[in-house]
Amino acid sequence: MADTYTIVLDQRNAQAQQLGNSNFGVISGIITITSYATAKVAYAEIAGAFKVVTRVVTDGVSSAGFHTRWDPVTGTIRAYVSANGAVDTQASVGSGLGAIGFIAIGQLG
Repeated sequence: MADTYTIVLDQRNAQAQQLGNSNFGVISGIITITSYATAKVAYAEIAGAFKVVTRVVTDGVSSAGFHTRWDPVTGTIRAYVSANGAVDTQASVGSGLGAIGFIAIGQLG
């Protein structure tokens, strides 16, 4: 089972915007995850915008208080919780993570 999510891009169209005369582009927006899963399937809206995804930077904390990071292996967001400053543990399956801002940079086709 994969994450249940919605992505709303900041750009008017669903294409990465080229950075100057380079072969790189950028997209940005908000990912709202309503049901988190530990089994991951890459987010097509991000992976499909680039030939190669170089870097994705996410908000450090989601609107629901989960710590977030981009997982380049799966092409998805991983979420974590910490109890009283203890080591972070992965969020529970089915958790609603709320909204997470992101900026993605990659090589264009």
